[in-house]
Amino acid sequence: MKETKKMKRNERRNNTSDQPASAPVDGSFKARIRRIPPVIWLAAAFLIMAWWALPIRNGVFMRWMEDCSLFDPSDYGRDQLMRYPGGLLQYIGSYLMQFMHIPKLGSSILFALWMLLAFMTVRCFRLPSRLIPLSLLIPILMLRSVLMLDESWLTILYKGFIFAPTIGFICVTALVWIWRLIRPWWGAALFSLLTVCLYPWLGFFALLAGVVQAVLSIMQISRNTPTSGKSIYGFLTTPVIVLILAICVPVFYYRNMPGTWVEGNHLWVKGLPDLMLNDNDAPFFLPFFLSSLLLLLFACLTRFRKYAFGKWYSYWTVLLVVMAGFWCSGKIEKSEQWRAMALMQLHIDRLNWDRVVMVADNMKGPLTPELAYLAQMGRNICGMPQMKYNISEDYPDADNLRKRPAFLRTAFLSVPADYFLGETNRSYRWAMEHSVKYGHRAFLLKYMVRSCLLNGDYELARRYNDMLARTLFHREWSEHYGKFIDDPSLIPGDPELGSIHTSTAPRVFY
Repeated sequence: MKETKKMKRNERRNNTSDQPASAPVDGSFKARIRRIPPVIWLAAAFLIMAWWALPIRNGVFMRWMEDCSLFDPSDYGRDQLMRYPGGLLQYIGSYLMQFMHIPKLGSSILFALWMLLAFMTVRCFRLPSRLIPLSLLIPILMLRSVLMLDESWLTILYKGFIFAPTIGFICVTALVWIWRLIRPWWGAALFSLLTVCLYPWLGFFALLAGVVQAVLSIMQISRNTPTSGKSIYGFLTTPVIVLILAICVPVFYYRNMPGTWVEGNHLWVKGLPDLMLNDNDAPFFLPFFLSSLLLLLFACLTRFRKYAFGKWYSYWTVLLVVMAGFWCSGKIEKSEQWRAMALMQLHIDRLNWDRVVMVADNMKGPLTPELAYLAQMGRNICGMPQMKYNISEDYPDADNLRKRPAFLRTAFLSVPADYFLGETNRSYRWAMEHSVKYGHRAFLLKYMVRSCLLNGDYELARRYNDMLARTLFHREWSEHYGKFIDDPSLIPGDPELGSIHTSTAPRVFY
């Protein structure tokens, strides 16, 4: 018996040794590749596209958008935002938007939030495995909402535009997920009441979360499977509460909230970016509208949770996500003129006038009059001979209310050019007008500080400079100009401030 067992063991060893060592490894690797879900491949492709679209191809715009925004952590700045529906989202979004000063860092934070949103969507709505790729649609729409921004950002009074809506949809999925975990029907109804009452802090997104909860209740009723002590009447409680409160809470907030500065029209969409509800801004609203519809669709799909989705559903969902990605990629490229203007603004702020000239000289197409003017100014400052540029006054989007050439000229041209020409009163005037209408921006505050220094308004300069000192990435700039506020005698010896001969003309209006 012992000899027979030894012979069998030796035979098994010989059979094993005869097989190539790499065969099982290769087969295992291929099997692992085949087992990777399609959503992983789609998520990887989406992140690669997003990385190319934001920090690589449009890093200049992300940096410029951060320069044209401001995070104000003071008690006054925080209270102002908290007195507006959805102000909490703007506060968090404006803080995170500071990291776009380093586009790769800010984009990485944004991508992490998008992947968190996709994960929470899958878990919250318990999407079937073949429909999981649909969870990437909302991140794709959020990417498109960011790519659609251009010079119009200067006229949008909404802090943290890049991050705030994403955080809003994360809050919606979190509130719905918690609601689904609550067992007693009365507990779910009370939580729906609390959800809608979050309107002062979340605005539109609190109402959306309540509506999604109501749709889920209706889907549970339609399945006619009340569980854990919930009755059909219990399931009806949530939709009724949400319907009544969604209508009443915004109106109650508007009429009774002390100190709020929200307008009385379109109360139910406050918390979304403050855009014009007309054809001019309809493209900006589209990604948020479609994302809201998707959440409602996911809620409706819970009605078919036990339905056996065939493999063809997987193919169709993948195709839909790919098509959405191609639709989003159409907004990656920006016009050469606008790209040059954003780059010039950043170089002017750093006093790199030679690079301002280089941007204009390297343009392939014609220059706008504004670009040509800044380039000629750079040549004068650098001591270069004047050049005759190919100038075109054709503005394709001149009919857009946010892209009127005469209006944008007051910010892109008048604020920096008037300052370096010594017309500090006019530079300050235009910077102040834009700040009053569209909120403080770091870009404008810097010229207000410089103009006040040259005009001798040192305490006013200190006030604006302190606002920059409270930010993460403009603190160094604030410290540099703060020494001139503390000791004005240093101004004549500064290469920048000392070289500007201010005009004594008191008139700043044309």
